[in-house]
Amino acid sequence: MQTFEIVGEKKAAHRIIFLHGWGGSRESFRALAGQLKNTESILLDIPGFGSTPALDESGSSTYDYANWFFDLAQKNSWWEKKTVLYGHSFGCRFLARLLQMHPDFPGKIIFSNGGGVKLPPSIRVRFIKKCAKIFGSVFHVFPQKAQSFIRRKILRAHDWDEASETNKKTMKKVLVESDTRDDLAMIKNPVLIFWGKKDMITPIREGKIFAEKIPHAEFIVFEDGYHGIHHTHTKKIAKKINQWLEKMLDS
Repeated sequence: MQTFEIVGEKKAAHRIIFLHGWGGSRESFRALAGQLKNTESILLDIPGFGSTPALDESGSSTYDYANWFFDLAQKNSWWEKKTVLYGHSFGCRFLARLLQMHPDFPGKIIFSNGGGVKLPPSIRVRFIKKCAKIFGSVFHVFPQKAQSFIRRKILRAHDWDEASETNKKTMKKVLVESDTRDDLAMIKNPVLIFWGKKDMITPIREGKIFAEKIPHAEFIVFEDGYHGIHHTHTKKIAKKINQWLEKMLDS
């Protein structure tokens, strides 16, 4: 199956390429893409999700994902001024790497609830790590259903529990990588940042670091937003993107 599909206006002034988060697919941004004006939208399945196979059975780093996308962009002539790269959560992780590796990208950037910034662990995370250290050696004696219940309902480790074996290897590689904040500081493109203030996966503290580090960023916070703001605040995000891009044409 095809890795991506094109929707919207094919001869539009703008092209937005959506890089979805962990566990998502091209469907993650279909509703938002449908509300954008004068825009050609590229809906992608990133490697390991949807119709796109994993890059490597031994797992992949954010640098591997960045190289994958760069090659795809070059092949399809997307590396141009009219292109906007929209990264959400995990998509932001490798988008930051991409821009550090290829600072010549001539277009614009949108981040939403981005991952990659490492903060001191919260009380909940410290508790989880403590429990893992204490019970890790005996965890395997519980039935598989019990293990899954503990991970999902108590530890809230949904991503791990639902991941394929290959994606678990990718998660391990990504989680030990260096912080992306130095990459963010190197971005010279116009940047629009969306964040949900109530996000518990990538907390608002991380969003503030994105806004502080990126030189030319506009930071928009949805007070009642959680992690999936592109689902819950679709109309507001679309309206702001339309206004932002129209302003770019006039400048």
